[in-house]
Amino acid sequence: MVKTMKKTWQNSNAWTAVLCVVALLLIVIPMTYISRYMWPVSDDFELSLWTKEAFVSTGSLWQVLKRAWDFVVYKYLNWQGAYSSILLMALQPGVWGDEHYWMGVVLIMVSLLTAIYWLSYVLMVKHGKTPKSVWLTITSLVTFAWFLRVMYTEEAFYWWTGASYYTGFYAWGMMIVAAMCVFYTDWAEYGKARKVFFYIIGVLACMFVGGGNFPTTMLLLLIAGGLSCFAWYYKKKSFRVLVTYTVSTLAALLISVLAPGSTNHMNNDFEADVSAVEAIIISIRDGLKYIGSWTNISVIMMFIFLLPFIWQLVKSCGWRFKWPVLVTILSGGLYLAEYAPVSYAFGGFAPGRMINLYYINYFWLMLFNVFYWLGWLDRVLCTKFSGRIKILTESQYKWQPIYVCVIGVLFLLSVAKVGITNTNLYWVYAELYNGYYQQVDEFIEERVAYFEEHQGEDVVIKRVPYQSVITYFSDLFPDKDHLVNATMAEYYGVNSIDLME
Repeated sequence: MVKTMKKTWQNSNAWTAVLCVVALLLIVIPMTYISRYMWPVSDDFELSLWTKEAFVSTGSLWQVLKRAWDFVVYKYLNWQGAYSSILLMALQPGVWGDEHYWMGVVLIMVSLLTAIYWLSYVLMVKHGKTPKSVWLTITSLVTFAWFLRVMYTEEAFYWWTGASYYTGFYAWGMMIVAAMCVFYTDWAEYGKARKVFFYIIGVLACMFVGGGNFPTTMLLLLIAGGLSCFAWYYKKKSFRVLVTYTVSTLAALLISVLAPGSTNHMNNDFEADVSAVEAIIISIRDGLKYIGSWTNISVIMMFIFLLPFIWQLVKSCGWRFKWPVLVTILSGGLYLAEYAPVSYAFGGFAPGRMINLYYINYFWLMLFNVFYWLGWLDRVLCTKFSGRIKILTESQYKWQPIYVCVIGVLFLLSVAKVGITNTNLYWVYAELYNGYYQQVDEFIEERVAYFEEHQGEDVVIKRVPYQSVITYFSDLFPDKDHLVNATMAEYYGVNSIDLME
């Protein structure tokens, strides 16, 4: 018994991985569970009116898809060229009935987690040769940190139009990156039929994601182009397929950018008037500002906690770690590149759903740089103190459990210092405990029932009784002619909707 306990204690990789996965589940499960209380909101009504009408009048899937395509063409010519995102907006799950709206939340949540774990698995386990327990610890804790304080959860998951447009396409773009990282080394091992399949699927996926939001497409294009250059330089068999993916993404981006609607959208809806050079300067300014504001004591303690696990990744991956400054500059440039399209369009303002993606990329940037600088430091120290570093490495199973416990407690204390009530973990449980989600759900259900009883009439209704910290994006406006009010009225079949003062 004592030997078993001692062996378990020394196998800190395993039990730390379990604890980190459990910590992530403690926040992901309730945030997924509350999807059952979600309803269409804001732009969901206007962007799915055509498909909603088709479903109500015909009940035909084919007619719904046809109207969705008609809507894409209309918006492409008159609003913007992000054809894939417009298609998904038109097909928001509530079209088939408000009771299905929750499916969109689950889709986005599952897509993001799948993308994060798949990409990190490819990089850490497949290419980095690190143990799966190390991969789980690093990925789970960093993902937990993002969920803990991501600022605009309602736009990240619970409002379909914003969530699919940004979080969704970001996740699907990450999946393509993960696939390309696999192909980079394994392409020569595939048979002809398998290669043809991945060519076709990959091109379709790139064209789909490339028709989403511009920042994600730009990031995907840069990564695909970079992998293509590496494949050419190192004479990899995957060069042609990676170039094909790069060209497909570029083609999708050009189709979106050159749409007649994109020009109208920029000219009529945005007042920002900045040059490309000014947009780059704004991107650097905003990116550095966010890095400074997000790097608090809890984030620092989290990375200190992860040092032994990142060190194992360093030891197993076989990199030489020669150019830390250059790598920091290049990775920072890739991170800031995602700011550029938004800076050019908005002149420095960014919607919350985009800031969410900046935030998750911040963690990728920090993790990669901690990994690379730790590798460089390990290489330098091994040159000067090889004997001591060898002893430290061999005895890691002895000192790591104590390190994990001590730094783990300090990490939790640092989270408390920054503020427990400022975390999504606190609010999702507090609002569940107080029954706020159910209260709002019942209120909106009664509201929709009221609409059904007063078809074709002018109605006056109350505001939602509670604005959730986690899920609330918006409600109606005190103006029946407001776009949201007008489209919601058409969506539910009443003549007009006004708010009760």
